[in-house]
Amino acid sequence: MKNNIISFIVAVFIIGVLVVEFFAPSVDSMKIIGKEKQPSWHFGEGLKSGDSFEYKICDSLLRVPESPDNCYVITLDVVALLPSPQGNVWIMSAHVDHRIRNVDFILQVSDSSFEMITDGSSITYADSLERTLEWAIKFASNHKPQPLVIGKSWGVVASDTVPETKLTVMRVDSVQIGEEILPTYRIGYSLVQDSFLQIQDGFPMPIKAVIYKPVSVFKDVPLAMTFELLNYTNGVEDICAIQTTIIPTHSNPAPSDKSSMPNLPQKTESLVNFTGLDNAASKNTTPSKGSEEYDQLLDKTNLDNSSNGNYSDIETEYFDEADFRDKLKNSTTAHVLKDLYGPDYEKIITSFDKFVELLTNTTNTVKNQLNSTLP
Repeated sequence: MKNNIISFIVAVFIIGVLVVEFFAPSVDSMKIIGKEKQPSWHFGEGLKSGDSFEYKICDSLLRVPESPDNCYVITLDVVALLPSPQGNVWIMSAHVDHRIRNVDFILQVSDSSFEMITDGSSITYADSLERTLEWAIKFASNHKPQPLVIGKSWGVVASDTVPETKLTVMRVDSVQIGEEILPTYRIGYSLVQDSFLQIQDGFPMPIKAVIYKPVSVFKDVPLAMTFELLNYTNGVEDICAIQTTIIPTHSNPAPSDKSSMPNLPQKTESLVNFTGLDNAASKNTTPSKGSEEYDQLLDKTNLDNSSNGNYSDIETEYFDEADFRDKLKNSTTAHVLKDLYGPDYEKIITSFDKFVELLTNTTNTVKNQLNSTLP
Protein backbone atom coordinates (compact mmCIF):
# COMPACT_ATOMS: atom_id res chain seq x y z
CA MET A 1 0.00 0.00 0.00
CA LYS A 2 2.82 2.37 0.92
CA ASN A 3 4.57 1.60 -2.36
CA ASN A 4 1.40 2.52 -4.27
CA ILE A 5 1.06 5.83 -2.37
CA ILE A 6 4.72 6.71 -2.95
CA SER A 7 4.42 5.86 -6.65
CA PHE A 8 1.28 8.03 -6.90
CA ILE A 9 2.99 11.01 -5.20
CA VAL A 10 6.05 10.71 -7.44
CA ALA A 11 3.84 10.55 -10.54
CA VAL A 12 1.88 13.65 -9.47
CA PHE A 13 5.12 15.53 -8.77
CA ILE A 14 6.57 14.67 -12.18
CA ILE A 15 3.35 15.68 -13.96
CA GLY A 16 3.33 18.96 -12.03
CA VAL A 17 6.90 19.76 -13.03
CA LEU A 18 6.14 19.02 -16.68
CA VAL A 19 3.03 21.24 -16.63
CA VAL A 20 4.95 24.13 -15.08
CA GLU A 21 7.77 23.78 -17.61
CA PHE A 22 5.30 23.63 -20.50
CA PHE A 23 3.16 26.62 -19.58
CA ALA A 24 5.60 28.92 -17.76
CA PRO A 25 7.42 31.38 -20.11
CA SER A 26 11.18 31.32 -20.10
CA VAL A 27 13.21 34.16 -18.65
CA ASP A 28 14.28 35.21 -22.14
CA SER A 29 10.73 35.33 -23.43
CA MET A 30 9.67 37.39 -20.41
CA LYS A 31 12.43 39.86 -21.23
CA ILE A 32 11.26 40.06 -24.83
CA ILE A 33 7.68 40.65 -23.74
CA GLY A 34 8.86 43.29 -21.32
CA LYS A 35 10.87 45.05 -24.00
CA GLU A 36 7.95 45.09 -26.40
CA LYS A 37 5.68 46.70 -23.83
CA GLN A 38 8.24 49.18 -22.48
CA PRO A 39 7.81 52.61 -24.13
CA SER A 40 10.93 54.53 -25.08
CA TRP A 41 11.91 57.84 -26.66
CA HIS A 42 14.79 59.41 -28.51
CA PHE A 43 15.32 62.88 -29.92
CA GLY A 44 13.97 63.25 -33.46
CA GLU A 45 11.61 60.29 -33.10
CA GLY A 46 9.12 60.22 -35.98
CA LEU A 47 10.35 63.47 -37.57
CA LYS A 48 9.23 63.80 -41.19
CA SER A 49 8.92 66.23 -44.06
CA GLY A 50 6.07 68.68 -43.58
CA ASP A 51 6.35 68.94 -39.81
CA SER A 52 6.31 72.48 -38.45
CA PHE A 53 7.08 73.64 -34.91
CA GLU A 54 6.85 77.01 -33.21
CA TYR A 55 8.78 77.41 -29.95
CA LYS A 56 9.45 80.19 -27.50
CA ILE A 57 13.02 79.78 -26.26
CA CYS A 58 14.90 81.62 -23.50
CA ASP A 59 18.64 80.96 -23.55
CA SER A 60 20.82 82.48 -20.82
CA LEU A 61 23.91 82.20 -23.04
CA LEU A 62 22.40 83.90 -26.09
CA ARG A 63 24.24 87.07 -27.07
CA VAL A 64 22.87 89.14 -29.95
CA PRO A 65 23.89 92.83 -29.81
CA GLU A 66 20.90 93.95 -31.90
CA SER A 67 18.46 92.25 -29.51
CA PRO A 68 19.73 92.09 -25.91
CA ASP A 69 16.70 90.04 -24.85
CA ASN A 70 17.68 86.36 -24.46
CA CYS A 71 14.19 85.11 -25.40
CA TYR A 72 12.96 84.62 -28.96
CA VAL A 73 10.24 82.81 -30.91
CA ILE A 74 11.33 80.47 -33.69
CA THR A 75 9.34 78.60 -36.33
CA LEU A 76 10.98 75.51 -37.82
CA ASP A 77 9.52 74.05 -41.02
CA VAL A 78 10.89 70.64 -42.02
CA VAL A 79 11.21 70.86 -45.80
CA ALA A 80 12.87 67.62 -46.92
CA LEU A 81 15.33 64.86 -46.08
CA LEU A 82 18.23 64.90 -48.56
CA PRO A 83 21.32 62.70 -48.96
CA SER A 84 24.78 64.20 -48.64
CA PRO A 85 28.34 62.83 -48.55
CA GLN A 86 28.17 62.96 -44.74
CA GLY A 87 24.81 61.16 -44.54
CA ASN A 88 21.19 62.24 -44.68
CA VAL A 89 20.40 65.82 -43.70
CA TRP A 90 17.13 67.51 -42.87
CA ILE A 91 16.56 70.79 -44.68
CA MET A 92 14.66 73.17 -42.41
CA SER A 93 13.56 76.74 -42.90
CA ALA A 94 13.68 78.91 -39.80
CA HIS A 95 12.01 82.20 -38.95
CA VAL A 96 13.11 83.98 -35.77
CA ASP A 97 11.15 86.78 -34.12
CA HIS A 98 13.65 88.31 -31.70
CA ARG A 99 12.23 91.45 -30.17
CA ILE A 100 13.36 94.20 -32.56
CA ARG A 101 14.62 91.97 -35.36
CA ASN A 102 13.30 89.18 -37.59
CA VAL A 103 15.63 86.65 -39.18
CA ASP A 104 15.02 84.01 -41.86
CA PHE A 105 17.56 81.33 -42.65
CA ILE A 106 18.07 77.72 -43.76
CA LEU A 107 19.36 74.92 -41.53
CA GLN A 108 21.03 71.70 -42.62
CA VAL A 109 20.47 69.28 -39.74
CA SER A 110 22.21 65.91 -39.53
CA ASP A 111 19.72 63.05 -39.45
CA SER A 112 21.88 61.15 -36.95
CA SER A 113 23.57 63.70 -34.68
CA PHE A 114 21.21 66.67 -35.31
CA GLU A 115 24.25 68.92 -35.62
CA MET A 116 23.21 72.12 -37.41
CA ILE A 117 24.92 73.93 -40.27
CA THR A 118 23.84 77.37 -41.46
CA ASP A 119 25.28 80.63 -42.77
CA GLY A 120 27.53 82.78 -40.60
CA SER A 121 24.92 85.43 -39.83
CA SER A 122 22.54 82.83 -38.35
CA ILE A 123 24.98 80.61 -36.47
CA THR A 124 24.14 82.29 -33.15
CA TYR A 125 20.60 80.92 -33.33
CA ALA A 126 21.77 77.49 -34.51
CA ASP A 127 24.08 77.29 -31.49
CA SER A 128 21.20 78.33 -29.24
CA LEU A 129 18.95 75.60 -30.67
CA GLU A 130 21.63 72.99 -30.02
CA ARG A 131 22.02 74.21 -26.41
CA THR A 132 18.31 74.34 -25.65
CA LEU A 133 15.92 72.40 -27.86
CA GLU A 134 18.50 69.67 -28.48
CA TRP A 135 19.74 69.46 -24.87
CA ALA A 136 18.02 66.09 -24.40
CA ILE A 137 19.92 64.46 -27.27
CA LYS A 138 22.91 64.05 -24.93
CA PHE A 139 20.83 61.52 -23.01
CA ALA A 140 18.46 60.11 -25.66
CA SER A 141 19.94 59.98 -29.15
CA ASN A 142 18.54 57.82 -31.94
CA HIS A 143 21.40 55.41 -31.23
CA LYS A 144 20.37 55.18 -27.58
CA PRO A 145 16.59 55.40 -26.98
CA GLN A 146 15.68 55.82 -23.32
CA PRO A 147 12.84 54.06 -21.45
CA LEU A 148 9.74 56.03 -20.49
CA VAL A 149 9.36 54.17 -17.21
CA ILE A 150 8.82 55.96 -13.90
CA GLY A 151 11.98 55.92 -11.80
CA LYS A 152 14.34 55.01 -14.64
CA SER A 153 17.53 57.08 -14.96
CA TRP A 154 18.61 58.46 -18.33
CA GLY A 155 22.12 59.37 -17.22
CA VAL A 156 24.21 61.65 -15.03
CA VAL A 157 23.64 65.40 -15.27
CA ALA A 158 26.29 66.39 -12.70
CA SER A 159 28.93 64.12 -11.20
CA ASP A 160 30.38 66.69 -8.77
CA THR A 161 27.33 66.64 -6.50
CA VAL A 162 26.78 64.21 -3.64
CA PRO A 163 25.12 62.00 -4.66
CA GLU A 164 25.44 62.29 -8.44
CA THR A 165 22.60 64.20 -10.05
CA LYS A 166 20.76 62.01 -12.54
CA LEU A 167 18.13 62.77 -15.14
CA THR A 168 15.19 60.56 -14.16
CA VAL A 169 11.70 59.81 -15.44
CA MET A 170 9.69 61.45 -12.66
CA ARG A 171 6.01 60.99 -13.45
CA VAL A 172 3.26 61.01 -16.06
CA ASP A 173 2.14 64.56 -16.81
CA SER A 174 0.28 66.62 -19.41
CA VAL A 175 0.66 69.93 -21.21
CA GLN A 176 -1.85 72.13 -23.02
CA ILE A 177 -1.09 73.38 -26.53
CA GLY A 178 -3.87 75.67 -27.68
CA GLU A 179 -7.08 73.80 -26.98
CA GLU A 180 -5.44 70.38 -27.00
CA ILE A 181 -4.10 68.63 -23.91
CA LEU A 182 -1.20 66.28 -24.65
CA PRO A 183 -0.15 63.44 -22.34
CA THR A 184 3.55 63.67 -21.49
CA TYR A 185 6.27 62.22 -19.32
CA ARG A 186 8.15 64.54 -16.97
CA ILE A 187 11.88 63.83 -16.99
CA GLY A 188 14.08 65.86 -14.68
CA TYR A 189 16.36 66.28 -11.70
CA SER A 190 16.26 68.24 -8.45
CA LEU A 191 18.97 70.17 -6.65
CA VAL A 192 18.04 73.54 -5.17
CA GLN A 193 15.41 73.95 -7.90
CA ASP A 194 13.49 71.37 -9.92
CA SER A 195 14.52 71.06 -13.56
CA PHE A 196 12.42 69.12 -16.05
CA LEU A 197 11.57 68.24 -19.63
CA GLN A 198 8.11 67.26 -20.82
CA ILE A 199 8.21 64.61 -23.53
CA GLN A 200 5.44 62.89 -25.45
CA ASP A 201 5.95 59.36 -26.71
CA GLY A 202 6.29 59.58 -30.50
CA PHE A 203 6.85 63.37 -30.63
CA PRO A 204 10.26 64.34 -32.11
CA MET A 205 11.29 67.03 -29.62
CA PRO A 206 10.62 67.93 -25.99
CA ILE A 207 7.43 69.95 -25.65
CA LYS A 208 8.45 72.05 -22.66
CA ALA A 209 11.54 72.52 -20.50
CA VAL A 210 12.72 74.44 -17.46
CA ILE A 211 16.39 73.70 -16.79
CA TYR A 212 18.46 75.21 -13.98
CA LYS A 213 22.22 74.88 -13.92
CA PRO A 214 23.10 71.69 -12.00
CA VAL A 215 24.91 73.39 -9.10
CA SER A 216 24.17 73.29 -5.37
CA VAL A 217 26.46 76.03 -4.03
CA PHE A 218 24.16 78.94 -4.82
CA LYS A 219 21.04 79.91 -2.93
CA ASP A 220 19.66 81.38 -6.14
CA VAL A 221 20.45 78.77 -8.76
CA PRO A 222 20.88 80.39 -12.19
CA LEU A 223 18.33 79.46 -14.83
CA ALA A 224 20.05 77.90 -17.85
CA MET A 225 17.13 77.80 -20.27
CA THR A 226 13.42 77.42 -20.82
CA PHE A 227 11.47 76.57 -23.93
CA GLU A 228 7.87 75.78 -24.76
CA LEU A 229 6.06 74.53 -27.85
CA LEU A 230 3.54 77.16 -28.93
CA ASN A 231 2.15 75.50 -32.02
CA TYR A 232 2.66 72.59 -34.39
CA THR A 233 1.05 72.07 -37.78
CA ASN A 234 1.42 70.08 -40.98
CA GLY A 235 3.48 72.93 -42.39
CA VAL A 236 4.48 72.96 -46.04
CA GLU A 237 3.83 69.79 -47.97
CA ASP A 238 6.09 68.36 -50.68
CA ILE A 239 7.79 71.02 -52.78
CA CYS A 240 9.22 68.60 -55.35
CA ALA A 241 7.41 66.50 -57.90
CA ILE A 242 10.28 64.05 -58.44
CA GLN A 243 10.41 61.31 -55.80
CA THR A 244 13.51 59.22 -55.09
CA THR A 245 14.86 56.96 -52.39
CA ILE A 246 16.82 58.34 -49.45
CA ILE A 247 20.05 56.73 -48.24
CA PRO A 248 19.39 54.14 -45.50
CA THR A 249 19.72 55.82 -42.13
CA HIS A 250 19.94 54.95 -38.45
CA SER A 251 16.96 57.15 -37.63
CA ASN A 252 13.95 55.26 -36.33
CA PRO A 253 10.53 56.45 -37.51
CA ALA A 254 7.73 56.32 -35.00
CA PRO A 255 6.61 52.66 -34.57
CA SER A 256 3.00 51.79 -35.22
CA ASP A 257 2.27 51.23 -31.54
CA LYS A 258 3.43 54.72 -30.59
CA SER A 259 1.10 57.68 -30.44
CA SER A 260 1.73 59.67 -33.59
CA MET A 261 2.08 63.43 -33.73
CA PRO A 262 -1.39 64.98 -34.05
CA ASN A 263 -2.23 66.76 -37.30
CA LEU A 264 1.05 65.90 -38.98
CA PRO A 265 1.27 64.23 -42.42
CA GLN A 266 2.61 60.79 -43.28
CA LYS A 267 6.33 60.50 -43.99
CA THR A 268 7.28 61.53 -47.53
CA GLU A 269 10.88 61.32 -48.62
CA SER A 270 11.74 63.96 -51.23
CA LEU A 271 14.87 64.77 -53.16
CA VAL A 272 15.59 67.78 -55.34
CA ASN A 273 17.20 66.31 -58.46
CA PHE A 274 18.66 69.04 -60.66
CA THR A 275 20.04 66.56 -63.19
CA GLY A 276 16.47 65.50 -63.89
CA LEU A 277 15.41 69.11 -64.33
CA ASP A 278 18.32 69.70 -66.71
CA ASN A 279 17.44 66.70 -68.88
CA ALA A 280 13.80 67.65 -69.08
CA ALA A 281 14.51 71.34 -69.69
CA SER A 282 16.67 70.55 -72.74
CA LYS A 283 13.65 70.81 -75.05
CA ASN A 284 13.99 74.65 -74.97
CA THR A 285 10.32 75.26 -74.31
CA THR A 286 9.59 78.79 -73.09
CA PRO A 287 9.11 78.60 -69.31
CA SER A 288 6.05 79.83 -67.57
CA LYS A 289 6.43 83.40 -66.28
CA GLY A 290 3.77 83.08 -63.59
CA SER A 291 4.68 82.84 -59.91
CA GLU A 292 2.79 80.09 -58.03
CA GLU A 293 1.53 80.63 -54.48
CA TYR A 294 4.04 79.35 -51.91
CA ASP A 295 1.63 76.86 -50.33
CA GLN A 296 0.15 75.45 -53.57
CA LEU A 297 0.56 71.69 -53.69
CA LEU A 298 2.49 70.24 -56.62
CA ASP A 299 1.15 67.23 -58.50
CA LYS A 300 3.32 64.13 -58.48
CA THR A 301 5.10 63.51 -61.83
CA ASN A 302 5.45 59.80 -62.62
CA LEU A 303 8.41 59.20 -64.93
CA ASP A 304 7.84 55.88 -66.73
CA ASN A 305 11.02 54.47 -68.23
CA SER A 306 9.07 52.75 -70.99
CA SER A 307 7.30 55.93 -72.08
CA ASN A 308 10.25 57.99 -73.26
CA GLY A 309 13.92 57.02 -73.21
CA ASN A 310 14.99 60.66 -72.92
CA TYR A 311 13.84 60.80 -69.28
CA SER A 312 14.71 57.32 -68.05
CA ASP A 313 18.12 58.22 -66.60
CA ILE A 314 17.01 60.38 -63.67
CA GLU A 315 18.96 59.16 -60.65
CA THR A 316 19.51 60.12 -57.05
CA GLU A 317 22.42 62.50 -56.56
CA TYR A 318 24.10 64.06 -53.56
CA PHE A 319 23.33 67.75 -53.26
CA ASP A 320 26.65 69.57 -53.42
CA GLU A 321 26.38 73.36 -53.53
CA ALA A 322 29.67 73.94 -55.35
CA ASP A 323 28.87 71.27 -57.93
CA PHE A 324 25.36 72.68 -58.30
CA ARG A 325 26.68 76.16 -59.07
CA ASP A 326 29.18 74.75 -61.59
CA LYS A 327 26.39 72.90 -63.38
CA LEU A 328 24.30 76.06 -63.54
CA LYS A 329 26.95 77.87 -65.59
CA ASN A 330 26.75 75.48 -68.56
CA SER A 331 23.31 73.91 -68.34
CA THR A 332 19.88 74.45 -69.80
CA THR A 333 18.59 75.00 -66.25
CA ALA A 334 20.55 78.26 -66.27
CA HIS A 335 18.36 79.54 -69.10
CA VAL A 336 15.23 78.75 -67.10
CA LEU A 337 16.59 80.54 -64.04
CA LYS A 338 17.72 83.58 -66.02
CA ASP A 339 14.28 83.88 -67.62
CA LEU A 340 12.62 83.69 -64.20
CA TYR A 341 14.96 85.84 -62.09
CA GLY A 342 17.39 87.61 -64.40
CA PRO A 343 21.20 87.44 -64.50
CA ASP A 344 21.51 87.63 -60.69
CA TYR A 345 19.68 84.33 -60.16
CA GLU A 346 22.71 82.76 -58.43
CA LYS A 347 22.38 85.26 -55.59
CA ILE A 348 18.60 85.11 -55.47
CA ILE A 349 18.39 81.34 -54.97
CA THR A 350 20.12 81.62 -51.59
CA SER A 351 16.81 83.02 -50.33
CA PHE A 352 14.58 80.17 -49.15
CA ASP A 353 11.34 81.72 -50.43
CA LYS A 354 12.89 82.29 -53.85
CA PHE A 355 14.33 78.79 -53.78
CA VAL A 356 10.88 77.25 -53.27
CA GLU A 357 9.41 79.55 -55.91
CA LEU A 358 12.22 78.51 -58.24
CA LEU A 359 11.46 74.83 -57.72
CA THR A 360 7.75 75.41 -58.22
CA ASN A 361 8.14 77.24 -61.53
CA THR A 362 10.90 75.00 -62.87
CA THR A 363 9.00 71.84 -61.96
CA ASN A 364 5.86 73.16 -63.66
CA THR A 365 7.93 73.96 -66.74
CA VAL A 366 9.30 70.43 -66.81
CA LYS A 367 5.80 68.99 -66.39
CA ASN A 368 4.52 71.06 -69.31
CA GLN A 369 7.38 69.85 -71.47
CA LEU A 370 6.72 66.24 -70.53
CA ASN A 371 3.00 66.59 -71.25
CA SER A 372 3.72 68.06 -74.68
CA THR A 373 6.24 65.40 -75.71
CA LEU A 374 4.96 62.18 -74.16
CA PRO A 375 2.25 60.25 -76.09
